[in-house]
Amino acid sequence: MLMINSLRRQLGELDERSVQQCANLVLTFAPAVVSLFIVNSDGWWVFAALGVLIGILGAFSALFASGLRDYVLSFCFVLHGVILTAAFTGHPWQIDSHMVFFALLAVVATLGSAGALLFAASLIAVHHLSLGLLMPALIFPTGVESDNLGRILFHAGIVLAETAVLLVNIIKRADAVSAIAARQQEADEQRLAAVASEQGAEIQRKNAAQVVLLLQERLSSLDAGQLDCRIEEKLPAEFEPLRQSFNSTVGRLNDIISQVNGVASQMRSRGEEVGNASKALAHRAEAQAATLEETAAAIQELTTAVGEAAIKAGTASKTATTVRQGADETGAVVQGAVNAMTMIERSSAEISKIISVIDGIAFQTNLLALNAGVEAARAGEAGRGFAVVATEVRGLSKRCADAASEIRDLISDSSSHVAEGADLVGKAGPAISRVVTEVAEISTTLESISIGMQDQSSSLNEVNNGMTGLDKVTQQNASVADKLMHDGAQLNTLAIQLSELMSHFDKGNWERQKLIAA
Repeated sequence: MLMINSLRRQLGELDERSVQQCANLVLTFAPAVVSLFIVNSDGWWVFAALGVLIGILGAFSALFASGLRDYVLSFCFVLHGVILTAAFTGHPWQIDSHMVFFALLAVVATLGSAGALLFAASLIAVHHLSLGLLMPALIFPTGVESDNLGRILFHAGIVLAETAVLLVNIIKRADAVSAIAARQQEADEQRLAAVASEQGAEIQRKNAAQVVLLLQERLSSLDAGQLDCRIEEKLPAEFEPLRQSFNSTVGRLNDIISQVNGVASQMRSRGEEVGNASKALAHRAEAQAATLEETAAAIQELTTAVGEAAIKAGTASKTATTVRQGADETGAVVQGAVNAMTMIERSSAEISKIISVIDGIAFQTNLLALNAGVEAARAGEAGRGFAVVATEVRGLSKRCADAASEIRDLISDSSSHVAEGADLVGKAGPAISRVVTEVAEISTTLESISIGMQDQSSSLNEVNNGMTGLDKVTQQNASVADKLMHDGAQLNTLAIQLSELMSHFDKGNWERQKLIAA
């Protein structure tokens, strides 16, 4: 097995040209050797000369063109076979020597040329037919044409079969060689492409390394706050869009930071203005809340006083009605002078008390009206209607006081003249009529005062409720103003922090470059 493998390796190292030259060398001397040593012919030198001539032609066939060389070698190999067969003339091996033609066809097939193979097969066919028919003794020992025609045809069939097989092999070998050559060419192209790609990749790697270093330097500058970090150097074509994108991004970042700086300055200025305005608003809201609280308390007291005055005015009105009824009864029973005088004295005492009450009510009403006028004056435009009411109340109070004074004078006169009642009974009727009239007026006045007091009390209640709601709203506004002042202070603080953060970036010569470019 080792010997076979070794032989295979040795044969594999031989190429077709070496086999052809070796075959040509062996066949050059083979006819002379056969004629001299096997056949023992005296004409061996003829075979030697012919073999040498044919061998020299075959050796120098390499000088011809590739296509012609194959045909020359084919011709030489066939001639070698013919001379070798002729050298066996008269020997029993002459028939067996024809096998050399089959071997020569195989050698010709190593040329890889289908044309050369067909040419050699044609020469062999012509040789057999011509010599077999014309000079059969040179080929077959018997030399009888009728006996050897079948042999010629049989040999021709074998030659054709071998030629066909070898031709198929040549075609397949040519296809295989073409495929191998194509694959080799493709492999060479791929190898060259790989080398070119590797060289391109190496160049791209170096370019990429340079671009990465440059970008790292510019990004470090950008990280340090230097916005003047444009890439002015020209980069390789594949990295030029990256340079443009980086420069565009830096430009947009610079514009954004400039705008943010401007906005931060405006925020700081507006924050200070908002803070100052909020502080002033908070102070005014606090003062307004305190004033409204005092006003609400005063109106609450006034409402209470007016309510009490309304109650007392109602009581006075009822009392005046009673006095009026008493006066009417006194006028009806004017004939009972003594009893009437007694009742007058009693009524006078009661009227004195009532008048005192009315006088007190008039005084308190006048005082409340004065206080209401003062509060209405302090309330300004909103208290104008309330001032009118206070004026009317004060007028009613004055009229009530005047009426009470007149009643007091009448009662004083009546009391001083009680002793003279009997004499003045005749005159009592008119006086009582006047008293009834005045009492009726007082009753009407007191009723009007009572109604006005009730209406004023209801109005004051409504005003009190409105002032209470206004006080709540004012307190809420004060709270909102305080919160707004606090938010303004925070906004100002944030604006300062934003300005400090933006001061980290240094625009450098960017603005000057933009002006130059413009």
